[in-house]
Amino acid sequence: MRQSIVGVYAICALTGACSTTRVALTPQPPALVEALRHVPATSPSLPRSDSDSIVATALEQIAFHGTVDLPPARLVVVKRDSAFPSSSALPRIGSITFFLLTEDDIRRVADRSGELSYLNVGHPKIIGDSAVVSVGTALVIDTARADRGYGRYYRGPWNLGGCAWALKRVKGSWRVLKPLCFIV
Repeated sequence: MRQSIVGVYAICALTGACSTTRVALTPQPPALVEALRHVPATSPSLPRSDSDSIVATALEQIAFHGTVDLPPARLVVVKRDSAFPSSSALPRIGSITFFLLTEDDIRRVADRSGELSYLNVGHPKIIGDSAVVSVGTALVIDTARADRGYGRYYRGPWNLGGCAWALKRVKGSWRVLKPLCFIV
């Protein structure tokens, strides 16, 4: 098992995804920018728990470095299931706007923009001062495109790929030790 993780890690390091090297922000399609104007952005609030701080650290990594199949961008959509993640799990980055959206909201944005790639955040695993967190990417296409000859089943969401990080608490703050990438 370790060999496959190391092999995938090498692939991720070559692509720059999940790495610790900053990558330039990618321009987003005008249709997506317009569609996101119809939903409210989520303002980050202070972390309320270690889980919030860990998720915020992972989302900061994605905001600056991207994932295997989602380049860094100024507008970042995160799927919200129930109360997780919340605004307290979002990093404060002046140049990045986050949207915490339900699955229904994500489908509406995809219907307006043609398609939407978004993030699925896993619950962090915390043991003492160490933690692992993963974030996957998914894709949904608009209903009209999905219905043309393919049927609603192909509308998505399709799970694409993602990244995981090992973190360590240092002087009260969570820091990334190393990226652990995977491709689904």
